[in-house]
Amino acid sequence: MVATLAVSGVARADILVRPDGGLLDGKVLSQNAKEVVFQPDGADAAFAQHMDRAGLTRVIITDEHGGMISDSAAPATQPSSSRWNVPAEPIAPPVLTAGTRPTYLVIPLHGEVGETVLAGALEKSLADAVKRKPTVVVLDINSPGGMVEEAKQIIEVLHRYNKKLRIVALTNQDLSAAAIFSLSVREIYVKSSSTIGAATSFIPGNPNLSAKVEEKMQSAWRAVARNSAEEGKHETLLAEAMIDNDLELHLETVAGKPVVKEGHGDHVLCRKGKILTLTSHEAVECGLAAGEADDFAELGAALKFPNWTEMKGFGPVLADALPKRAEAYKADAETIRTRFMRDFTAAGAADPSESVTTATRVVRVGPPARPYVPGRPYVSHSGTRTETVTVTRQRSPARWKPDSLACVLALQQSEADLKDAISLSEAYGRTGDLEGLKDALDKIAAVRVLIFDNRNKHGQGEVVSTKNPASSGTAPPVNPNPAVRHGVPMPPGSVKTALIGGHGGGSFYHLTRNNAAAIGFRYLIGEWGGKAVMKEIGPAFGPRPPQMKAIVREIMAKDGYIAGGLVVDADDTNVVAFKVIFVAFKDGVVNKKDTYTSDWQGAPDSNSPQTLAGNGEIILGTIERRGMNQDAIGLVIIPPGGKIPPPSFVPGTGAKPTPLAN
Repeated sequence: MVATLAVSGVARADILVRPDGGLLDGKVLSQNAKEVVFQPDGADAAFAQHMDRAGLTRVIITDEHGGMISDSAAPATQPSSSRWNVPAEPIAPPVLTAGTRPTYLVIPLHGEVGETVLAGALEKSLADAVKRKPTVVVLDINSPGGMVEEAKQIIEVLHRYNKKLRIVALTNQDLSAAAIFSLSVREIYVKSSSTIGAATSFIPGNPNLSAKVEEKMQSAWRAVARNSAEEGKHETLLAEAMIDNDLELHLETVAGKPVVKEGHGDHVLCRKGKILTLTSHEAVECGLAAGEADDFAELGAALKFPNWTEMKGFGPVLADALPKRAEAYKADAETIRTRFMRDFTAAGAADPSESVTTATRVVRVGPPARPYVPGRPYVSHSGTRTETVTVTRQRSPARWKPDSLACVLALQQSEADLKDAISLSEAYGRTGDLEGLKDALDKIAAVRVLIFDNRNKHGQGEVVSTKNPASSGTAPPVNPNPAVRHGVPMPPGSVKTALIGGHGGGSFYHLTRNNAAAIGFRYLIGEWGGKAVMKEIGPAFGPRPPQMKAIVREIMAKDGYIAGGLVVDADDTNVVAFKVIFVAFKDGVVNKKDTYTSDWQGAPDSNSPQTLAGNGEIILGTIERRGMNQDAIGLVIIPPGGKIPPPSFVPGTGAKPTPLAN
């Protein structure tokens, strides 16, 4: 009967949430303030139920793949114009009649591309300049670079306004994405201490990228750079060498003029294996810059306007307001990010499609082996053999569907969070953020569709494969107490956070056999791409062992505190730095109102660190990906209000913490 209903019933699944957290899926046939008429999934319409609306917490209407159409518990959405507290845009100074003397209008482009250097702001400043008709518009550039997508849009703006205005760039620090959009300006002057170049959009030789993907990324960005250089009438080889470290460039003098040539020569500009970054002198020497000027007076003299005067415009006024707008954006963005991390973590915890684990255990057939001593190699007894057991752990048949629905709900919330982030970015004119956010939204929607469409699949519970014992005799050395546990079931009541960092490295858990709370972290510093990164990070559960190597650093809680969260700074490849959030802990209870945060361990190099836990959670260990360095890190936590579970030691799968890198 059940099988027949499953075949003949509806595949759609609106979702009802009961006060006890129970979930029902099916089709809402009708609803009003008092009742919901509901056809359960897999049932005929004749089995429709009339349900008291007061007995339901939420009524969620979905499309055929679980995409949320409406949620009875969702607040009414404000129009985007009033939804976010975007600081008011400043007022432009009045447009005055230009005199007979030459004038210049300054547009500052200071800070990171995508934060305070924005395509939308530049377009408004240039449109204002068209009304004022200055002799020259000066782009005052001082930027370490930033978002590639924002730089592409800035290039499009410059292409449009090169036809309407005489635009000159005066550069100080002009690196990465900023260097590429600067090439669209036809007249570039450099300050005597300036640098320009270093525009690669990713780490060359990144082990997480296949050669095909790496070349595809390089090729697309090189094409943007060539297009920018062609618009500015600059040598395209310079643009490519700022991105591609396979190019070798040199200067030759042809007909009394410097000419950039590819390959080896006497006057080297860039050697193979190095990304091109030019000093002010080199930029002038190779013809990229028309000259040097340290201020606007020197620039006017160089342009043969020694007596020019500054014309007031919208550019400086808007530039002064952008840092405040960036701070306001960050505050709202952090609120959304925190909510997204919560919802996405909940989706991962409910995901029914877990996981395959291989565990190795020791079976003794003779006298016991010598006891394991931390810091010494383990020597097995000649009468020891190993056997490998592969365990497939899935949700039980009874849990598969409810967990699938819970996962779908959490993914729906994650999608709503990303839609909020998109709305916020649009409200602030942060167009460079949009492509990444929309890509993430598409990927989460695809996962939600997969889990929703498989919600009627049944889990198999725990399935143990046929044992494959090795032959008796001397087995390979086995540490019976590994500190890092691969695939061991998580402690009861615990959940996993998301991982922060890159996508390479092998994944594993780091827990103790007695479910102890972490009181700090130990770590090693490594190196990647010429910068310091985290080589290893591991939780600490007790005092520093005497045999631990001196190079291992640690950050430990004060008496009466435990580790309750991490603030992580990471790039697309490695964890770069971290801070620990410590929380008061007494008699098994966390006091989340009593916390403090350590200094940075390592050197953060971004302005967007991410936080894991830190709101009353207890850290039982870590989830990690590690290769040559610490690729990514997440936490195994007890949620706020929970308690540490009792010890669950299984011989051969748990251990007291062993010193990091010992």
